[in-house]
Amino acid sequence: CPDDTNGAAIYGDPALDVRVEPVREPLYEQEVVVIPGTDRDTITFRITMNEKGSPGFTGKWGGRHPIAFLPFRVEDIDIVHTNAYNTMITDNLALMYIWKQGDPPLEEGEQREVVFTAKRYLAPPWGFTVRDVGDGTALYLVWQKGTAPQIIGYKVYYGTISQIYTDTIDVGVDTSYTLDGLTEGTTYYLAVTAYTAQQEGHFSHEEACIPQTTPRAPTGLTVTDPGVGNTLVLDWNANTELDIAGYKIYYGRFPPFIFTDTIDVGDTVHYTVTELKNDSTYRFAISAYDSDDNESGLSQAAFGTPTRSVGLEEQITMNAYFLSQNCPNPFGYKTIIEYSLPKKVKVSLRIYNLAGQCIRILVDEIQEQGLKRATWNGNDGFEKRVPSGIYFYRLDAGEFTSTKKLTLLR
Repeated sequence: CPDDTNGAAIYGDPALDVRVEPVREPLYEQEVVVIPGTDRDTITFRITMNEKGSPGFTGKWGGRHPIAFLPFRVEDIDIVHTNAYNTMITDNLALMYIWKQGDPPLEEGEQREVVFTAKRYLAPPWGFTVRDVGDGTALYLVWQKGTAPQIIGYKVYYGTISQIYTDTIDVGVDTSYTLDGLTEGTTYYLAVTAYTAQQEGHFSHEEACIPQTTPRAPTGLTVTDPGVGNTLVLDWNANTELDIAGYKIYYGRFPPFIFTDTIDVGDTVHYTVTELKNDSTYRFAISAYDSDDNESGLSQAAFGTPTRSVGLEEQITMNAYFLSQNCPNPFGYKTIIEYSLPKKVKVSLRIYNLAGQCIRILVDEIQEQGLKRATWNGNDGFEKRVPSGIYFYRLDAGEFTSTKKLTLLR
């Protein structure tokens, strides 16, 4: 190829005669011009030939058909004028077919263009969620602010049939709204749109929610055996109602799986149940209650059997001191610390913060030989909750001292 070219193109029917011609770039200059309108923008995509040639895939100084990516997404496209023999316009690009086999080459300075009008695509708000306020008449809606700079407000649409919205509320520039005056127990379907001075955008995804006074039963209950004996760990999903105050655990042992015990665990969704009987199967369920003491029905039941995978009795001879790692770790409500004493001795088991300050004394007494257990509930010596973080526990028993780290996650 000559020095002033940067490529080559193959023309002709390969079965008959093939020739190689140099490709000069740019064969043409192209531009996209946008004239904003009140309701629709006018967009012109134009090319101007830099020299004589035939844009397309055949012809002297051949090249690609002109294509341009638009500066923004568009919709509702209407072509006003074009002198290309064919065009293709999508939501983000415009393509002109301006030369075909048999056409004469375009002359230097000759132009081809397509002029069309379109609306700018206004994306729906994202992150739309709906939560029950919990008073039986209101729902709380929230969404993320739209990215288009021309957005001046949002509208909430709702109704009692999916995709059929009988009511609309203009909420202005706010990205959250409390919809009240609703009927308790009725399913409402909701969506939200953004709007500009010229147009309203597309609906967000639809959300469905039921205003209720009584909280919904918790979901996702799981029961895990940590293998330390007499202990099971419960986890469940947090309720989404705004007025939820806490949860209660109901449980009982087989037979007959009747709920014989109840624990009010507060606003946590993680709890360790202790003092259970090893190798016995327990049935658990969770309820939620709100700030007005309205209590939900019970969650779906879950089952667990506390076991001791390899007990400390088998790991430790009674002539040795041993301090175990707390379990569970990390923990959110209670954790168990086990240790072994080879003889009767004065024992001190204390919890320290990162500053080295003793915040809780769990054991401070003379104890007999054997395997011992202490429980920490995450409170200090004044029974005040301590914050999440890393803490240390230290065992002093006679001449033996051992310190381990634990993590509290509220």
